[in-house]
Amino acid sequence: MILSKPKKKNYNLKDLIYLRNSWRRWYPYATLIQRESESESVDSLAERLEKSMDCHDPVIIIRCFQLGELISAWINFGYTVRDFASFLSLSSLVVTPFRKGRIPQALAASGFVLQVMHGCIWGRERLSNYSILPKSKFQVQENSRAIHEVILARKPSTGNFILRTAATLCAVGVCTYLFYKDYVS
Repeated sequence: MILSKPKKKNYNLKDLIYLRNSWRRWYPYATLIQRESESESVDSLAERLEKSMDCHDPVIIIRCFQLGELISAWINFGYTVRDFASFLSLSSLVVTPFRKGRIPQALAASGFVLQVMHGCIWGRERLSNYSILPKSKFQVQENSRAIHEVILARKPSTGNFILRTAATLCAVGVCTYLFYKDYVS
């Protein structure tokens, strides 16, 4: 049995234009950030990204590998700090009935510090209004080539930040109450 090589699909100009612009079907109001020429720097791409964030664009597609990876790493690091702060605050509330002393206070204080740090660094910038969409929708549609892009979508306003802040403040309040109850009285 002779195995034949898979045939390469030859795309004509119409197919290439279709593949290049097929993202419009999924996100018709998207802003595309990509290099217009080979000499364009990442700084100019970042400036265009900032302008589109200032205009509150609902979806931003970044097709520059360096800029996209930098943005996604920054957002994911912020999520990690936020989740770790919530974990420390909630674990201090869980540990408090079983263990008195410095451990719940240290957990609550470190959770509070991380929550404040997250709010000051990641909460005040324009990028905090956007979240990263998964790439699965594009990989199903255009599986013929690897797509190196990051899709940012504007997040709806929810009470998630308020809920996390309330949990952190409850942990700090309980530990402060126990500290004053045990050591001051």
